[in-house]
Amino acid sequence: MPRFSINQYELYYELWGNENHPKLFFLHGFMGSLDDFKTIIEILGNQFCCLLIDLPGHGQTQLLAPDLSDGIHEIAESLMAFLTHLHFTHSHLIGYSMGGRLALYLACRFPEQFKSVSLESASPGLATAPERCQRQQKDEQLAIQLETSSWPSFLSQWYEQPIFETLRRHPNFGLLLERRSQNRPEELAQVLRKWGTGHQPSLWEELSQIQLPLHLIVGALDTKFMGINQNMLSHCQNVQLSVVPDCGHVVHFEQPHVFAKLLNAHLTAHP
Repeated sequence: MPRFSINQYELYYELWGNENHPKLFFLHGFMGSLDDFKTIIEILGNQFCCLLIDLPGHGQTQLLAPDLSDGIHEIAESLMAFLTHLHFTHSHLIGYSMGGRLALYLACRFPEQFKSVSLESASPGLATAPERCQRQQKDEQLAIQLETSSWPSFLSQWYEQPIFETLRRHPNFGLLLERRSQNRPEELAQVLRKWGTGHQPSLWEELSQIQLPLHLIVGALDTKFMGINQNMLSHCQNVQLSVVPDCGHVVHFEQPHVFAKLLNAHLTAHP
């Protein structure tokens, strides 16, 4: 199995496609894994070279130390070292939710390394210190639940959130739950404490400086992130918003063919 050791973890990754084709780097969301985007890769076919990873605290990526001490900046720097090691430079970034926050952070800090960024159901973080403090408290409560409560019970409660209403009705929702159950709750708790939304610096003021082509994808029924992404439009220069009808928060899972079509159109327009 392909792995790359850096700092306190051993990244698990998979590389799909011809390395001479345009490069895509996928970043999954909280409790996800590299498996989440495999359907999209299959739909896109062999026209791209796709790199998928299990982010720290997720999937088959292993912690080499008892605790995850890295915040988002250290993880971003480790990912850049990883991309350099693989000679996977000048790729297109695609990130979902938590992975979208990380992708946007990478695009702001290392813009010369990427060709474009596509964000699915993502945000630039929380704009004010009181909002971040409040979110840190909420994430700490969730972290404690992950460490002390039943893992199946936590999973069930997590997906009872209104943001996942359409996801729960999907015929393959059971498969998604099975994938999520493979995670380690104690490591997910560390993720929330180290680079959850409350710990990410706000990127709202940096949006206007992004020169990379920026593609925002959001489900029409995801009212929270519809509002966030519409607000992002007024802060960005080279930006496109794609709204997917009859879809909620997890567009790539709920409407994979639509997601792949939108992504392919964006990548074709920005080779």
